[in-house]
Amino acid sequence: MHDSIKIKNPYGRSYNVPATDSFFIKELSTKIWQAKDISYLRSLCPNPRHVLDIGTNLGQSMIEYAQFAEQVTGFEPDPSNYLYAIGNLKLNHVLYPDCKLHVFNHGLGEVRGEF
Repeated sequence: MHDSIKIKNPYGRSYNVPATDSFFIKELSTKIWQAKDISYLRSLCPNPRHVLDIGTNLGQSMIEYAQFAEQVTGFEPDPSNYLYAIGNLKLNHVLYPDCKLHVFNHGLGEVRGEF
């Protein structure tokens, strides 16, 4: 991946992030991605069999879901973000050795089409 920065945060997560993405560089280097939302989701369904991540982005949510779900399937239509997601999932595979992961370079929507 061109012009990327590798981040390892204090919580054991590693990410490759586009060097120009100051938002994700700050967010992913200092905390668990959307920790409050993840905690809330786990309170609703503590041991889900399958989680769908629509709009996978850089894979940051999939990394969190994979630590408590049996299977996580992500959809990311942007080709660059898709490649970052695949790479970031590989970087963090030791955090979720038993989870089955699938990522598709497709978007999901109400109507079939291209954008």
